[in-house]
Amino acid sequence: MPVVTLELLEQTKEKKIEITKKVTKLVSELTSVPENQIIVFIKENSADNVSAGGVLLSELM
Repeated sequence: MPVVTLELLEQTKEKKIEITKKVTKLVSELTSVPENQIIVFIKENSADNVSAGGVLLSELM
């Protein structure tokens, strides 16, 4: 049973549904594991809690 963990900036519920469906389908295709046996965790981060190059993403957006 594959388990996938994604760390993302905050997303809408609709976007999370789209992402998990596509990730599940891809993992199923690559591993030959049925989609109903694939688990996807989403960990959301605020743009205030992530930096790139020492700059908060909230300041880059």
